[in-house]
Amino acid sequence: MSPTFRPWMAALAVAFLACIAAGQMQPKRTAAAAVPVDPAAMNFLALCDAYRAAPTDQLLAEISRRHEFPPGDYQHVITGQVFVGMSRSGLVCARGWPQQTRSTTSSYGTTDWYSYTSPRMLVRLDDGVVHSFSN
Repeated sequence: MSPTFRPWMAALAVAFLACIAAGQMQPKRTAAAAVPVDPAAMNFLALCDAYRAAPTDQLLAEISRRHEFPPGDYQHVITGQVFVGMSRSGLVCARGWPQQTRSTTSSYGTTDWYSYTSPRMLVRLDDGVVHSFSN
């Protein structure tokens, strides 16, 4: 089988090269990707997500400045650990938003169940405070 010239292949190659030359084949870049976001402009959950992904003193200082959770939660948020008595906001900052949630309300208050998958953990909160957790 000998190679044969196919005019449509040449036309396709020329069109492809023209698109590259015109910059139409470049990956799209968004303004958010090009310019770092100021931590003060981030919402609390995004700030905690950013800290868990790449801990920096600047992100930690902004988390501390906002006073979103009690001072007792602070060290556990830094290490990503959960403890009984931790606030909901401390838990979410330390571990992220859960993959699944379930909530029940009774005359005794509200009980929430937060389920995490990596690492696996089930957390019970009573009226916004960690009551128990299991791995």
